[in-house]
Amino acid sequence: MQSIQQLSARQQRTMAIAAAIIVNFVILMIARVVNGGYPVATVSGDDQTIGIVSTIVVTAIVGLLAWGLLELLEWRSGRAAATWPVIAVIVFLVSLLGPISSAVDTSSKLALIYLHIGAAATIIPLMGRTASRRLQA
Repeated sequence: MQSIQQLSARQQRTMAIAAAIIVNFVILMIARVVNGGYPVATVSGDDQTIGIVSTIVVTAIVGLLAWGLLELLEWRSGRAAATWPVIAVIVFLVSLLGPISSAVDTSSKLALIYLHIGAAATIIPLMGRTASRRLQA
């Protein structure tokens, strides 16, 4: 069995997305048990329940966007390892405005914030460790 350091960057990034999906699934299930239901947010004027499928799909999309940004920075810059985590943390902090402004109640707000934290706390460090550290000539 390979150690995590022996895996390619692609494999590690794929695992980071999978780990974030698992973390967010667990957070969603805990929130459901604690709150007696899934979180609800107002989207385009309608209340929408944030269930398992939407949590998995959105977490995967966010992970793929993070991966894409990291790839772009590695391609365009020699400082991806330093730049990517800063951008990722800023995007995470801005993303918190969504649950803060759209959750219909406090329990939904907390659950959605925890989902954002779960994704960020998984994706940022796991993908960040794969960033190339080459210097520009």
